[in-house]
Amino acid sequence: MRNRGLLITAIALVVIGLVGLVSLASLITRRPATTSRRQPNTRATPLGEAIYVNGIGEDGLPIPRAGGMPMMGAIACVDCHGDDGQGGRIAMMMGSFEVPDIRYSTLTSPRREDDETEPAWTDDEIAQAIRDGTEPNG
Repeated sequence: MRNRGLLITAIALVVIGLVGLVSLASLITRRPATTSRRQPNTRATPLGEAIYVNGIGEDGLPIPRAGGMPMMGAIACVDCHGDDGQGGRIAMMMGSFEVPDIRYSTLTSPRREDDETEPAWTDDEIAQAIRDGTEPNG
């Protein structure tokens, strides 16, 4: 009897684990429905689009993300920030997090964060963030 109970528990845990993995995979690979990935770095694909949609730089290599490391399986900016760059809250299996609005109009305007005014980003700071995956404050 005891072995049968252990077997049933083990099977239930395996099923729960598989459901969790499938759910996680679908969250990680989700993209807005309107996004279509194109081949990067062709004459038909502008560099900005190749970076944002495909996560590929001018040299054909993946660009750094989130301080140089890929974030939770996301492979391009669009995967978290969306087609319009507005970001928002993303729910993951163990919680959720806020993805910042990276539209040009937002980045180049002073804004309030944590009861402090954050200065507007310059074009050079935006380029650094795209190229190096870091914010102006490091």
